[in-house]
Amino acid sequence: MTYFAKKRGNASFNRKSDVSPIDLKPYLPWVFLYEPHFDADGLLVDALITLQGSDACGVYRDCTGGKVTEVHPPLIRDRVLSSMRHAVDIRGAVIGTSEEQNMTPPHVRVNIMYIPMAKDGETISHFFAYMRLDELHP
Repeated sequence: MTYFAKKRGNASFNRKSDVSPIDLKPYLPWVFLYEPHFDADGLLVDALITLQGSDACGVYRDCTGGKVTEVHPPLIRDRVLSSMRHAVDIRGAVIGTSEEQNMTPPHVRVNIMYIPMAKDGETISHFFAYMRLDELHP
């Protein structure tokens, strides 16, 4: 979060160009980029997944090019969109956390940080997201 705050300066939001892949190299396998879709009233209703890191693809599946509402089951879809909506409402980063215990082990805690970004520094046009998985021990 400190990295993004320093890069943002006095703008309301980071620009995509503020993010240097070289600076974030260790995190890239778990990074997502989203293009949010807003309705006529300004409510975030969907998001296009424009990039999904290789490790995230390996754990789940590659969803690059898909919309959140089309590629995720309802529970995950609702969590992703709710987190992004909250980030829009507070005009800042949020961290969503959930525990996945309905699959075969290992069970994990999924932590995803959503950072709203803006091409012009003011109007949200993208989300940068970083996922971390923590194994849950019985």
